[in-house]
Amino acid sequence: MTLYQRMRGCSLFGEMDASDVEALLRKSKVYEWNKGQRMLQENEPCLEFSIIIDGQAIVYKNLNTKLMEIRDLSRGDFYGDFSLSGIHQSPFEIFAKSNIEEVKVTVDDFYEWIQRKPTAGIQFFVNLMKEVQTINAQSLGIIARLHKDHQVPIGFPLFGNKPLSQEEARQKRIHLMQKKLNDLKFKKSA
Repeated sequence: MTLYQRMRGCSLFGEMDASDVEALLRKSKVYEWNKGQRMLQENEPCLEFSIIIDGQAIVYKNLNTKLMEIRDLSRGDFYGDFSLSGIHQSPFEIFAKSNIEEVKVTVDDFYEWIQRKPTAGIQFFVNLMKEVQTINAQSLGIIARLHKDHQVPIGFPLFGNKPLSQEEARQKRIHLMQKKLNDLKFKKSA
């Protein structure tokens, strides 16, 4: 069975032409991890992105020296970096929950593929954004739970137990700043 056949159904590839996907996968390398092995360490440079072919992994975030489980990764899920603006460090740790097989594509190979296959690149990013929106929706629920348990550092865009959109969080911050300024003005006049 070819790598493409094994990756069929991966949402990142959506309705992309098979030859475009195969062109990207030809540049990839397959890695295997044993159960319990650390696949990615927090603050480690991200120089590639990975797609799980088989097995399950778990994503953790270190909050106040305590590892908090963020989400599971399984076949078709991805992690890593697509950035053009330098090297970023991983904000998470990922461990193999079972034996894992994954495909890794370097950022350079990925952008070379986009230059040769721009239509496929656009479709890939459309699929990626759909996935990111789904993951963000799931993550807001997790952050709300952590906030409720007082395990999230100050600065997350949450007030009470309700996750806020970026605009709602911005409006809330403006309102709080105006209130503080009014309080200071009142104290000075008194």
